[in-house]
Amino acid sequence: MEEGKIKNKKIYVLIALSIFTFIIMTIGATFAFYTYTIRGNEDSKEIKLETANLILAYNSKKDIVKEDALPGWEDELVFEIKNVTNGENIAGSYSINWEIEKNEIKNDDLVYTVECIATRDGKEVSESKYNKVVNITNELNMPTISSKIGDGVINSGDTQTCTVKVKFKETGTDQNDNQGKIFSGKIVVLGNKYSYEGE
Repeated sequence: MEEGKIKNKKIYVLIALSIFTFIIMTIGATFAFYTYTIRGNEDSKEIKLETANLILAYNSKKDIVKEDALPGWEDELVFEIKNVTNGENIAGSYSINWEIEKNEIKNDDLVYTVECIATRDGKEVSESKYNKVVNITNELNMPTISSKIGDGVINSGDTQTCTVKVKFKETGTDQNDNQGKIFSGKIVVLGNKYSYEGE
C-alpha cells in the first residue's frame, strides 16, 4: 500500500515537471518569435530587434520589373527605414539586400546605385556609431543571384530615406544579345540581431 502511494507521488511529480517544462518552452519560443519576427503587409513591415524597433516603408513600390528591356532604360525605387524606439541613442542595425527573381541581362550592362540620407525632424543627421547609411555612388553591376548590398545603423528617432536606381547602360557596342530581356528584382531590408545602446 505504502509502495503504491510512493509510485503515485512520483507519477504526479513527473507530470507536474512535464507540464512546467512545456510551459517554459512555449513561453521561450513565443518570446523568441516576437523578438525577431518581421511582420506587416507588402507595403510596410515592422522589423523588431532586441532593443530597437524599425519600420520599413516602400514609398511607391518594392520591386523593379522590366520586360523587353532596351539600352537606356532606367528605373528607381524609394523606401524609408524608421527607428521608432523610445529613448536616446538606441540604434538598430540592418542590411539592404537584392532579391533577384530574374536577370537575363548579361555582360555587366545592367547597373545600380544606392543613396541613403538620414534625417531627424527634417534635418540631415551626420554619420556616427549610431547612424551609418548605405551609399553606393559608383555604378555596380547588377547581381544575377540574390545578394547583400550593404549594412546600415539607424538611431532612435531617425529616418533613413534610400533611393535605388537601376540603369541598362548604352555602351555604344553591339548589345543585341541583351535587348528585349527581362529583369525582375526587389529590395529586402533585414533587421540584424544586435543594436547599440546609448552611453
